[in-house]
Parts: sequence; structure tokens; C-alpha cells
Amino acid sequence: KSPIEKTKKWFQNELDREFKRINTIYSIEDELKKEKKFEIDYEYANIAVQFLEKCKTKAREFLCSEFSCAEKNIKQFIDFRIKYIKQQLNDIENLFNPFDEQKQVDAKELNEIAQSLSQMLSEIHSFKNYAGVLSYASKDFQSDAIYNHSRRQIQENFEKLENDVDNLMRMGKVNDLEKKLIIVKALRIFDEFNDNKFSELFNRYSKTARKESNEIFKKSKE
Repeated sequence: KSPIEKTKKWFQNELDREFKRINTIYSIEDELKKEKKFEIDYEYANIAVQFLEKCKTKAREFLCSEFSCAEKNIKQFIDFRIKYIKQQLNDIENLFNPFDEQKQVDAKELNEIAQSLSQMLSEIHSFKNYAGVLSYASKDFQSDAIYNHSRRQIQENFEKLENDVDNLMRMGKVNDLEKKLIIVKALRIFDEFNDNKFSELFNRYSKTARKESNEIFKKSKE
């Protein structure tokens, strides 16, 4: 083989290796066998998309079936991730009243769910920082619309939660107030989306609720 042919062969092999790596990382079948969260390293995904787009314009003669699969897989993976996040964010409203009045709130579980949803909301908001990833998302995907809708949900439900806490405090229902404050405490992670109002509400009533609870406990021992 001539030096040019050898160089072309080497270049083809290098491209194929990168296409296969992208296919492996963004394998839909593998992800469906696991947690089905389709978590994405956006820095790498953005680079991968840019690489594929460069190949389409600068190395068209070297493209093969591996390229087609890589392009298809990463697009599907991004769409699956967006779909997963949208489904999860639909549950934000449930966080504000997650307990039966006869049962205790599972604070650990509530904290984990709130933290996960907060991260996803931040993730949706950061999409605009990754032009490559955004270009491979479905045409009807609007990150700002999803972000703003979820943020409005948080703000509207906070107002209801604040009214509930105010009413419980006024009526002296200490046990129910303490349950509500467990929710408020967990939702402080949403402060960045609601001007720190969750922390303000928790700080406003937590000491009073604890004091009232101690008074009730003392009277029960008399």
C-alpha cells in the first residue's frame, strides 16, 4: 500500500474507534437494562456532538455505519434524558404534601427526592450552555419553558405551604406543624428557585414549634 493509502486506513480506524466509543457510552439498550435515568456528562456529550458534526463536513468520505449509529444513539440518549427529567419534575407538586396526617414524614426519603429534583431543574436550566447537546435534542424541546414552569410550581406551592404553616401555628396544632416543618426543611434546597423563602419560613417557626412541643411534653409528665 502507498503511504497515502496507509494514512487513510489509519485515519479510518481512528474515526471508527471514536464512533464505537460514542456508541458504547450512549447505548440505549445498555441503559434500559440499568436504572433508565440516562445520565449525561454534558461536557463530553457536547464534545462528541461537535466531533460528529465536524466529521459530517470535513471527513464525509470516511463515514460508515458506525457513524450513523453514533449519531442516532446520542440523539436518542439526549431525548430519553430530557423525557426522564420532565417526568420527574412533574412530581414537584407532590413534595409539598407527601404525608398522611396519621403517619410520620420520612425525612430522609423526602430530602433525597428534593435534592434529585433540584439537580434536574438546574440541569434543565444549564442546557443552553451546551449548544451541541441542544442541537441534538428534539425540535420541540424548550429548556426555558420547562424550567420556568417548574419554578412557578415551586413558588405557587410554597405560598400554599406557608399558609398551612401559619394556620397550624395559629391553631396550636403542634404535631401537624412539626410535620409541615420537616417538609419545609427538606425543600430548602429549592431556595435558589424561590428567593430563599423556604429557609426564611423554616427559621421563622422551627424554634417556636420546638418550644411549644417541649411545653406539651412537660405538661404530659405532670
